[in-house]
Amino acid sequence: MQAQKEYPVDFSNCKDKFMVQIVELGDGEQVDPGSTFNKDLKGDALKESRLRVVLEGPAASAPSPVPEGEESNTAVDGSRLKTAYNDLAATSQENNYLKAKVDKLKSECDSLRKQLDNLQLTTSASTSQASSSRPKIGLLHIIIAAIIAFLIGQYIGNM
Repeated sequence: MQAQKEYPVDFSNCKDKFMVQIVELGDGEQVDPGSTFNKDLKGDALKESRLRVVLEGPAASAPSPVPEGEESNTAVDGSRLKTAYNDLAATSQENNYLKAKVDKLKSECDSLRKQLDNLQLTTSASTSQASSSRPKIGLLHIIIAAIIAFLIGQYIGNM
């Protein structure tokens, strides 16, 4: 097989194929190159397969990201664009759904904070009311009561 002297202009329209023929040999059989691929001689032992040729251009510098001149892949670009658009639409729907969830959680958090503040206010108000309703007994009252009890005890003990 020889390399091509000129490369075709449009590689994607290449219709070249290779035919590969396989012959199964039994034990001890030798290959006869002249009659190996004769269809009449081998019959069912000859298997054929056709391989499509895929041409790739010669190695060049990195391709330009901007199409130049007549260079256009509208079918490929269109399908890529459609896929990208579908991905963007799905991502935007998911993003909107997540934003709605975040907003709902924020509102729930705000309402719970308000409830907590109200509970703290009611508990602090009830504790301040309970402490103000009890009579306060100071250290001076206790000392005076102790002295009176001592004097009464002395008076009763001397009688």
